[in-house]
Amino acid sequence: MGKKNQVHHLKLRWLGWLSWGLLLLISLFPQPALGKNFYFPQVKIEIHIQPDGSFIVDEFRTYEFEGSFSWASLWIPLRVKRQTYSYNLQIENFSIKDEQSQPLPVEVNASSNRYEAKWFYQAQNQRRTFHIHYRVQGGIFSYPDVSELYWQVIGSGWDKPTAYLVVNVYLPQPVSQQEDILVYGHGPLSGRAEIVDLQTARFTATNIPAYQMVEIRMVWPAGLVQGIPSKRHTKASIQAEEARFVEETVAQARQAQEQARLKAQRRRLILRLWLLLLVLGTLGWLVTYLKIWKKIGQEYQFEGIPEYFREPPSDLPPALVEVLLGEGGKASPRAFTATVFDLARRGLIGIEDTTIERETL
Repeated sequence: MGKKNQVHHLKLRWLGWLSWGLLLLISLFPQPALGKNFYFPQVKIEIHIQPDGSFIVDEFRTYEFEGSFSWASLWIPLRVKRQTYSYNLQIENFSIKDEQSQPLPVEVNASSNRYEAKWFYQAQNQRRTFHIHYRVQGGIFSYPDVSELYWQVIGSGWDKPTAYLVVNVYLPQPVSQQEDILVYGHGPLSGRAEIVDLQTARFTATNIPAYQMVEIRMVWPAGLVQGIPSKRHTKASIQAEEARFVEETVAQARQAQEQARLKAQRRRLILRLWLLLLVLGTLGWLVTYLKIWKKIGQEYQFEGIPEYFREPPSDLPPALVEVLLGEGGKASPRAFTATVFDLARRGLIGIEDTTIERETL
């Protein structure tokens, strides 16, 4: 292989390595997701507590669709597990309607542990709101001095984020004073729980990420509702438990912030190292390329060579000169002719000019 071909292949090889390096660098940066997707710009939930100990849920779940969709699903736990106890629920009067209050087709599957529902609609690159209605039996407990609603309004299985959540909880009748009501929210740090009036509590949260659960807890004086009798808690024990939850939440938030800070710091360090390696690798490639080019690719420079030659530039035979100029191959017939004249020039053979006469008819 000639020197020019060697240099050409080396160039292609180094360009290939450089291209792979650039592709790897680009892959470090997130690319926009393609295809269909959705999230929840708003979820509004109205919970009406009934005197018989049940409560009615009216959930207005808004979807922002990107792409074409024809069905959605949800599930509600029928067996709730807390830290030290568990209990069973019943779901009744389940239905789903669209924005015009028109019922939608729903498929329901109730097992021992969960109530699953799948409804059907048509949506494409638009916002849709579905009204989900049901009654829950067995979800309110009555302790010696207070009654309690402890309900997970957004489960940890929600795989899409929620921009804004508002939950209003209504007692069947007002209490005597605001201090009789306790309200707590569990989940995102952006959550807020407040007492609106002597009969209503409100829970709000913003920018809830996917797989982040949200729980509400409301406590009011015993006697307003016929919940499931239990001696598990009192008003004082609930307040102590919630104070412990606050401490744990703050500690977890600080730990999560520290982990996020360390993770971001590691990412920045990796990116800087990669950029440094990319710059150093590129410089190293240029230096190596220049060295190789100067060694086998650069044309030799000779001094004292005139622009034109009137005599043969070397004593090499013409056939050998042609092979060298062509970087390989075989000598052509013209090289043979040139060789004959060269031998005659050297005096090794003689050439005579002879006239031959022939007779023709």
